[in-house]
Amino acid sequence: SRSLCVFFRKPPKKRLHSASRLDQSPRMPRWAGPCEPTIATLADGRVFLAFRLGGGQALWTAFSRTHGASWGEPTAMKGAGGHKPFAVWPQAKVLSNGVLVVSSGRPGIGFYLSPSPNPEGATWLVANVTAEHTKNLPADPWLDGDQTTSYTSMAEVAPGAVLLAYDKRRGCVDCNGEKGVGGKTEKVYSVRINVTA
Repeated sequence: SRSLCVFFRKPPKKRLHSASRLDQSPRMPRWAGPCEPTIATLADGRVFLAFRLGGGQALWTAFSRTHGASWGEPTAMKGAGGHKPFAVWPQAKVLSNGVLVVSSGRPGIGFYLSPSPNPEGATWLVANVTAEHTKNLPADPWLDGDQTTSYTSMAEVAPGAVLLAYDKRRGCVDCNGEKGVGGKTEKVYSVRINVTA
């Protein structure tokens, strides 16, 4: 069975909640439905939604002009240079400088920046966290994208500065035939990313 996202909202001065839902779109693969949503309110009042279809699949986005009462047609998120923003458990945040950022992954870890305050149809800027990890921590290199759950968390710790947390399993070339999965040690890393408007 396919997933769907249900959103509950409580209009001001009303006691009852109302609900809206985002179902599978004809644009999505037939086997997939939206799940693991994250939302952020944009400066113009629209609600931005990013969600997962499956590991190794692109993130998808949709927008609401009605504070979540209804949703526009979802589309696959596009990254610069043909990069596909991969998706599990995406996290979205509008920073104090107005920049919208999203983190997610699988494979690996990605950090995406909207090139403008209006991300609808945009090609997102891409920061490859796994490549930066290997570059800056050569003693614990990233061998492949499966060395992590790809679940992230982030917080703005200073104006325009994001602290991004992610996990990493110790990698190995051949772990009893299971490439990249081996090792008992798991670590949680955090990296500070400065984002300018």
